Amino acid sequence: MPARFIFGPCVVAFGLSAALVAVCGGCSGLMTLRFLLRCGEGILTMGILYLGQWYRLQELALRYGQYRKNCQQFARLIIAGIMY
Repeated sequence: MPARFIFGPCVVAFGLSAALVAVCGGCSGLMTLRFLLRCGEGILTMGILYLGQWYRLQELALRYGQYRKNCQQFARLIIAGIMY
């Protein structure tokens, strides 16, 4: 199965579960959405490694490091916006 058929719906499901956290009513719903978010994040992270198999080892380490750094910076922006 081509990667575009796996990663496209996974990104959409990840975005929907992230958006539904805002309207969640209880603890069980929140935990379910957190589980779905983690599943989506795991698939997307493995997808980056899968799609990166055509890079040399030094290039792959750089790209994966940039991906993680960008995720952490985005999370810090969200936290700063919440705390402001």
